[in-house]
Amino acid sequence: MRFPFGVSIVPGLVLAMACGHGQGQSADATADGDTEDADAGSPDATEDTGSSDADTEPPVCVPGSITLTWGYDPAIEGVCPVPPFELAGFRFRYGTPYDNLDHLDDVPAAECATTSEGPCGPLLNCTHGVDGLEPTVWFFSVAPYDVAGTEWPSSTPRPFDLSCPDTSGCPDRSDTIADERSYYVSDGEEQVWGYVATDGFPYYRITIESYAHHGGPTTPGTYDMTAVHTSFPTCGFCVRVYVGDTIFMPRAEGTFRLDALDPSVGGRFAGALENVVLQEVIIDPSTAISTPVPGGELQCLASYSWDTTISDT
Repeated sequence: MRFPFGVSIVPGLVLAMACGHGQGQSADATADGDTEDADAGSPDATEDTGSSDADTEPPVCVPGSITLTWGYDPAIEGVCPVPPFELAGFRFRYGTPYDNLDHLDDVPAAECATTSEGPCGPLLNCTHGVDGLEPTVWFFSVAPYDVAGTEWPSSTPRPFDLSCPDTSGCPDRSDTIADERSYYVSDGEEQVWGYVATDGFPYYRITIESYAHHGGPTTPGTYDMTAVHTSFPTCGFCVRVYVGDTIFMPRAEGTFRLDALDPSVGGRFAGALENVVLQEVIIDPSTAISTPVPGGELQCLASYSWDTTISDT
């Protein structure tokens, strides 16, 4: 994913993160872990659950930390800007909700690592960590600025869910689907495998899509439901559940398995969702950003599978 003036958000690198909340007795405990550049174009997150004495005190959710990485290329759509953009650093904003990024950190360009020399200047790989984050959904954005302090357009805010796991009141609809179909679309650049299942009353629909051009898997395998898949502008593997007029999208937990992705009508699109929890969201009609509803409802898909023949509609 690219945005203007050379900053590139690369799936698997940008917001390739160690993040999470902790569960323990210490109020200053943080969750942390190692990042991994996943082949599926998805960030990897690991959690440190801390320690607690279950017999004397129940676990509590404590503040967490997150580490994010992004790439920088001074070229604009392959063309060197004139005059050259003299990068000084990045303004790293975060907050909640997505339109209230009221925290600001400065990341000097000198702290970034040079990965190679591009036609317009060095290509950079930058990393920045934030800790002490309360357990909720946080949004992050990065904007480059030059030596005069002029800031160029920032990346679209991207969400990461550091909420405490809580599946109480989470109905499991894994076995209630009455009608299902799948499809495959290709326009030469994008490949999309899609699956739609509906149940009549009360109205319930599951939509599952894998967008190859946005980092969605194109080969069979088992993948983590990481944070990049929790918002529609960033997901390569996109899962949405509709219950009446209410929309749900996954939290960053559980896994999905793809068994078959045939690129033709009459082929198979098959797979499964395991231990996936979806949270109620509001989708912005102009940006498609999905914002979790505080205290919203949950839907669970503990073990949902599909095996369908791809149709021409």
